[in-house]
Amino acid sequence: MPAKTDKPSAFTELVVRAVRESKQPLTFDEIMASVAKQRPITTSSPKGTIRSALSNIRLVAHNNAGKYGWYPRLLCGAYVRIPFSPSDLQLDPARIALSHEACELLWPGFFDRKYGFGQDEIVHVTLPDVTRCQFSLKMIGNGNWFALPTPQFAQWVRAVGAREGDDFILIGSDPEQRQYQITLDAAKTRDNALRQRRTYEVLEQGAQIVLSGRGRNMYASWEAAHYLLASGAMHDPVPPLPLDGIWRAILLLAAENLQRPKSVHQLKVTLQDSKPTIWRRICVPSHWTHATLHYVLQFAMGWTNSHLHQFSVGESPEQTFYSLYRSEDDDLDVKDARKTQLKTIAPHVGDHFEYEYDFGDSWQHTIEVESISPPEAYVIYPACLDGKRAAPPDDCGGVHGYADLLKVLANKRHAEYRDSWDWVRSMKGPAWRPDQFDAAQTTQHMYCINPKVHGAEAYAALFRRFSEELE
Repeated sequence: MPAKTDKPSAFTELVVRAVRESKQPLTFDEIMASVAKQRPITTSSPKGTIRSALSNIRLVAHNNAGKYGWYPRLLCGAYVRIPFSPSDLQLDPARIALSHEACELLWPGFFDRKYGFGQDEIVHVTLPDVTRCQFSLKMIGNGNWFALPTPQFAQWVRAVGAREGDDFILIGSDPEQRQYQITLDAAKTRDNALRQRRTYEVLEQGAQIVLSGRGRNMYASWEAAHYLLASGAMHDPVPPLPLDGIWRAILLLAAENLQRPKSVHQLKVTLQDSKPTIWRRICVPSHWTHATLHYVLQFAMGWTNSHLHQFSVGESPEQTFYSLYRSEDDDLDVKDARKTQLKTIAPHVGDHFEYEYDFGDSWQHTIEVESISPPEAYVIYPACLDGKRAAPPDDCGGVHGYADLLKVLANKRHAEYRDSWDWVRSMKGPAWRPDQFDAAQTTQHMYCINPKVHGAEAYAALFRRFSEELE
């Protein structure tokens, strides 16, 4: 019978020692051999014991090249992008909002402080003028992490004239020794096409990790940051856009098995009878089904996917209907939306069809094909290109009920003003404004769509998983 010290957990320290003391990453077999030299692995499954130890040590990371390395050492030479917000440096204390990859680079032991490199440590940052400053980490608000720099950093930012839209580029000079550099990527001199290409390349590398089976846990932005940093994907002087807003695209690319669509439909979606007009311009792979298009429209318009829907093609009485929800008792001949592709029912520019959401409020949308073209390089689909005005809250009574609601929200003296705003915010979140729409943010929300998941129940589970992040 194995000794008590031979339980799988007893080998964790030996694995850490083997990897940490090696100057180069080690293969699994090399780790096994190193551990066995220090103590015979007498468990019933020696390989399983070491695999279990590796899976429980965040600071021992797989480099996606068949080897395991000491995570802080793998970060040496990594670059991450940090958008500059002038208002943050005007606060007391001054702060820099951090993406998850910036947190991972600065504090690689963020989730595993047992071996150091945790969130309570001070890191040293060298500025382009060779001035040195220090960063400490602090959580402010609900899960928002900031670096608190010493005054030298703000002085440098003012000296170089950094502006809104500029980015900082953080470089891991020697993360193991807590040494970093930072530079300014000014918007006026930035090569945006190169940044877009690098972003796409990093997302493709992430999708390859998922498809290899190593990215099974890549269902949160901090996990995506960990895998990509360890694999060397961020070791390019032109880092991608921050992963916080785009990491879901990794799962989208993986679901499509990295296959680019042959063509893309550009659609204009208009909410009928809305005044002022509420509309969206979106791009969707032509081969996607109407089941997937339904979910694209839910995100594009800002609906909550909590009511029935249907597509209709043609004019009455020759209309054809498509939906995920079909009933044998339905008087209409409703076809399965999972089996009909967009390119089949709308093959030409100028084709149009309708989408109805919520048979009670009856939100009717007209969808027109504006163009059909090959996909653009380094663009991930679906994408929202443009639009006007926020979508109404669900369950507000349709177009006419929404018009009445807007009148109440615009009149502070109305008896229902406060209650109406409280209800709207409970439905749409505190930042909702009827005249505002953000196409880039909408595109980011679309990235959690999985074209392989067409069932309503499966998608509802996916939608719930990300619902808090969409607020």
